[in-house]
Amino acid sequence: MNSQTDTLMGCCIIFVVLSINSVSVFAHTKTSTESQRHPLNDLLSSLSVLDTFVQNTLENNPAIQATQANVLAAKARQRATAQPLYNPQFTAEVQSNIESTAGINQTIDWIDKQETRTQVGSADAQVAEVQLRALRQQLAAETLNALVTYQSNAQVVLLAKERTQLLQKFASLTQKRYANGDVARIDVDLAQLALSEAIVQQANAETNLNQALQILRSITGFKEAHWPQFPDTLPNIKVKNIDVEKLVKKLPTLQILNNQYLSAQARISLAEKQRYPDPTIGIQGGRGEGSEGNNWLMGVTVSIPLFVRNTYSAEVDAARADVLEVARKRRNLVRQIHAEIESSAERYEIFYQATQSWQQASGKPLSDGIVLLERLWQAGEINTTDYLVQLKQRLDSQIAGAELKGRAWQAWVEWLKVSGQSDQKLDSTFIRE
Repeated sequence: MNSQTDTLMGCCIIFVVLSINSVSVFAHTKTSTESQRHPLNDLLSSLSVLDTFVQNTLENNPAIQATQANVLAAKARQRATAQPLYNPQFTAEVQSNIESTAGINQTIDWIDKQETRTQVGSADAQVAEVQLRALRQQLAAETLNALVTYQSNAQVVLLAKERTQLLQKFASLTQKRYANGDVARIDVDLAQLALSEAIVQQANAETNLNQALQILRSITGFKEAHWPQFPDTLPNIKVKNIDVEKLVKKLPTLQILNNQYLSAQARISLAEKQRYPDPTIGIQGGRGEGSEGNNWLMGVTVSIPLFVRNTYSAEVDAARADVLEVARKRRNLVRQIHAEIESSAERYEIFYQATQSWQQASGKPLSDGIVLLERLWQAGEINTTDYLVQLKQRLDSQIAGAELKGRAWQAWVEWLKVSGQSDQKLDSTFIRE
């Protein structure tokens, strides 16, 4: 009896332990599944797909490839400026059978113009590289904007088609009820007019979608049937936590002016050095026929250009004016981009909050309420006019919501563009909760 009791107790303990483990595994699996379905995970996954698409677009863009060739040319010119200014010159002279000489002339860069030319070439090469990055950011923003516009118009087309289908069904049902004497002729006319308007609106929506598709194809060079989609969740960039100064310093447009300023300053130094002539020293040797026979000849020549008619002072003045121009452009640009970054972030915040509010107030599927609305109309509790008005309000709300989300994404892309982040990893462009 005791042995049976012990066996039963052991089985119970094993059952309890297995049950606890099973519950633990189930809870862990559920937690993992819920975390995988978190909106932030969906957002990051969608942004990763968009990243890949944008990078593929940029790599195959002819304008990017042309600018890359320009960078290579600028680097080659930079290497050229590092070379010595003057090569030696060989001279030879023969005067019948009387005298023959040969020599070497070398112009000397005695105030180091080569170093200043190297500084100019280096700054110009930096400008070309930053211009490439600026172009990448511009085309990345254009690509994202084209995708947003296409996706927004595609959503509007789906809603327009759903509206047409609902009104086709409503017009058919109205015709049947009119045949049964349940509604008046005016109700049939109202249903037909609403259907006609829906057909026109659907055609307009499909035309807008086709135009958006044309722009998307022209920018990307692709003819894909399935384009990457923006996620349902909008990124939260947290305007108050944005480090504007840090973003400004990294902007390619500002870096271009910074390097142009360095180049202009180096050109002042070069223009000033150009006012000093470089002497040419030559050494000759040969043989000449004299009264006492053949004689060996040696000679040294020195030539220096005389800058008396043109002192090249105007070139110095022009270089100084160029520096002043770039400095003032830079000051004006800094003021503008501060305002643009802050304003674009604020505009996105407005759209972000509006989208959140719309989803809470009207973010339900279109089908919700349509069946109830139809039942009320068939029961005679609302007339045809009221039915069409309420149906139109529901449809317009859904379309307005799709357009609002599209404008929110466009505002996000604009913020990426003005803050110099459109060519970066998109999941790094917002601050997580």
